[in-house]
Amino acid sequence: MKSTVTKRNALPLVLAISLLASPSAAQQAQPLATTGSTLDGDLLARMDDARELLLREDVMGVRLLVRLWRATDRFTLAQRDSLAPAAVEMLRNAPGAGLLHLDAAWHIGGRRPDAVYAKRLVDRARQVSPEQAAYLLQRAMLVDPMSEEATSLHRRLTTDSSDTVASVFFITMGVAASVGAVLLFMSRAAREGFATPDEIERADTLRAASLISFGAAALSAVIAFIFWKAVDGGVREAVSPDELPAFPE
Repeated sequence: MKSTVTKRNALPLVLAISLLASPSAAQQAQPLATTGSTLDGDLLARMDDARELLLREDVMGVRLLVRLWRATDRFTLAQRDSLAPAAVEMLRNAPGAGLLHLDAAWHIGGRRPDAVYAKRLVDRARQVSPEQAAYLLQRAMLVDPMSEEATSLHRRLTTDSSDTVASVFFITMGVAASVGAVLLFMSRAAREGFATPDEIERADTLRAASLISFGAAALSAVIAFIFWKAVDGGVREAVSPDELPAFPE
């Protein structure tokens, strides 16, 4: 005998199936699902608020996401990783997204290497003061350790050229002093014993050359000291621009 489903018994069957398929009332009231698939309504609402602010090019949208990711309550900590991809996409694709947006996206995304953001940092470093450029280049190397452009610019910016010049003159001083000592020793050796007029003349020439070498050594020492102490060389302190970093460090 074939079983048939009439209109009379179809309704109870449908209701039974729907009750089995839907979550229980206790599960709906629970803010966090054990599987991590249910997200808290407040978190979703704050994400929507941030999205609206970002679409209006309001920097408070970034600040809202930063506060969300800095929260320490267990509900937010347990669920925000599920929201990270959406937050990163919102920040990167926001109208007028700047360094603040990209910095927040990099942090929320797990601080993974980001060549695009690093390039933006390098480009900005070319337009600001040396102190701010040093910070931006340091951050670019942190964001993308493989960025040769950031590494090269940072080295050129922070290398103290005055120290290099001073080192050269200190080396020159040492060489000149050594040459002068050798020439003076040769001059004295030439005068020992029964020196002929030619040997005496040669000794005088060596002595004069040694004095010149000692003078060069003294001059080199003075110049080296000036460059070492008085000349301002490379950038010694990096200063962050107003918009960075997105997260306090």
